[in-house]
Order: sequence, then structure tokens, then C-alpha cells
Amino acid sequence: MTDHPLAVPSMLASSVLIAWNALTANGFDADAVFVEAGMDPARLADSNARYAATSITRLHEVIMRVTGNPTFMLKLAEFWHPSHLHALGYGWLASTSLKDAFQRLVRYYDIVAIKAERVAFEQTAKGYVFKAVLPADFHPVHESEGDSILSVLLAMCRISRGDGFTPILVRLSRPEPEPTCLVDYHRFFRTKVEFGCNEWSLLLSASDVEAELPTGNTTLARACDRIIDTYLAALDQNHVINQVRLKIVESMPSGRVHEDDIAKLMEIGTGELQHKLKSKGTTFKSVLDETRKELALSYVKDRHTTVNEMTYLLGYSDPANFSRAYRRWTGASPTADRARVAV
Repeated sequence: MTDHPLAVPSMLASSVLIAWNALTANGFDADAVFVEAGMDPARLADSNARYAATSITRLHEVIMRVTGNPTFMLKLAEFWHPSHLHALGYGWLASTSLKDAFQRLVRYYDIVAIKAERVAFEQTAKGYVFKAVLPADFHPVHESEGDSILSVLLAMCRISRGDGFTPILVRLSRPEPEPTCLVDYHRFFRTKVEFGCNEWSLLLSASDVEAELPTGNTTLARACDRIIDTYLAALDQNHVINQVRLKIVESMPSGRVHEDDIAKLMEIGTGELQHKLKSKGTTFKSVLDETRKELALSYVKDRHTTVNEMTYLLGYSDPANFSRAYRRWTGASPTADRARVAV
């Protein structure tokens, strides 16, 4: 009997395609490497398929042995394509800033890795920090797995902000490599790299992260978000938060976004919905508020969407109610916030 996709830690199969491409481009038999790691290469062509996280670790082990190159995973940065991360890759490119992109990445990281590394993105006195930490009960990973994640992530940043983008600090859990390999890390990251840490992280300057991206497209980013919500809800029929979010977004223009309305659309009782959400540590009110806030911040950046249109799209009865909610979220009115963003 096949395990449910969420029964064990897993990764999106297409996210591993980047390793297959890097192996092939460097003259290795990528299919043979994947087969030796116990992974069916045919699954790479299925945008919805997943590999167990333990298989990913075995893949890293085989790649290190076959290539004989301890820094091979840094090469993955040359081969990243947005389709490797499903709709999240395109959502990243359509984000209005790197801050927006990282927040989207953290919010939807389950599409990449389920029950694996826990990610966070937060502002500190020194700048913004993206951090990934493995659960205490996670299987032992290969030291090169952090290289894979941070090298690809930096490639994504450089595609969005330009090749000159450089982090302030990089932290890896792997031991410090031999001097002949250490130069590869400094050449790629172009900054200080700390080894032997308890996390994989990037420290980024606030000015780089907050700068508006000319490629930002809020309409496309929202469409990508909905695709991810649909994927995750289908992946786990018990993932009630994604299911509720989907029904809320579908129902907002009608104004019928009360708890009873959403429960009816999900074909369950209101009490059952409350119980399911409580088991996930949240409430219907919180999910509704967070969904509205997320969409409102996106609409404000889209200068073609008026306040009246936002009111309708978010399911509010009148603009005054929407403006009060927006001020609660941001401390400013939607009109004032749009003017600030436009400066």
C-alpha cells in the first residue's frame, strides 16, 4: 500500500529536476544516479509528483560520490527554472519585491517540502533573515543539502534583483571544507560564510529586500497563489486551512464569507469546521482575516484596482468597512498606503 503523500516528509519532484539537469550538463548519467538513489527519473516529468525526503538525502550521497566534487551542489544555481517550484516559482518572479517573494515562499513552502525543514523570514536589526531549520526528529541529512537550498535560493534572488545581488552573511550547518573547496563557497556567495551552524540561513540587507522589482505583477502573483492553494488542498483533503482559504477566495465577490457559508460549501457542519480549524491551531476568523489582508496588500500595489473594487473583491459591504480593516492591518488607509508605495 502506497503511503499518503503527507504521511512522510517529502519534496516536490520537479524541484529535484535541477540536480538532474546539472548532472547531465556536467557529463554524468543523471538517470543512473537517480536509479542508484532509489528514485524513478520518470517522476521528474510529473509536476505534481513527490519524492520522500530520505530519497533526497540518498541522492545527495550518490551525487557526491559519483562526481567526486564536494561543492557540486553550488552548480545548481546555474540551472534553476521557475517551473522547478510549480506555481511558486512563477509567483516568486511576479512578486513586487524580494520581501514579497520571501513571504510568499515561506507561506507556501509546503509545496516544496512537507514535514521537512521549517523556514522563516524575519526582519532583524541587521537586516532580513531567511532561515531553514530541520525538526529535531528528522533523519540525518547529507551535509550538501544546505548547499542545494541556499545556492538555488540565491540564484532566485539574483534573477529577480540582478547578478550583483550579494547577501550580508551565509550560514551553513556543514563543517568547514578544505581550503581548496572553501574558495568555491566564497566565489559563489561573494560574502562571509559561516560553517558548523545549527541552521541554513541568509542575512540580507533591508534596502535590497524592500526595493520594488520592475518585474512585479500582482495579478499573476495572485493567480499563482490560488494554483498553490488548489494543489495543497488536493494533496491533503484534511488540510482544512487551504480548503477554507480556497472557498473564501471563491466566495468573496458574493459577500457570502460567513463561517456557516463556507462550511456549507465544504459540505460539513459549522461545528466540524470549527473543530478542524482548532486542531490546526487557528480559527475561521483568523483564516478569513489573513486571507483578506494578503489579498488587500496585493490589490493596493495594483494601481488599476480601485478602493471600491477592492471592497467588492474582498467581500466587504462598503468601502468604510474595508478601510477600517486595512488601517488595522497596516496603520494606514489603502489610499495612503498606495501613495506611499508609489513613491
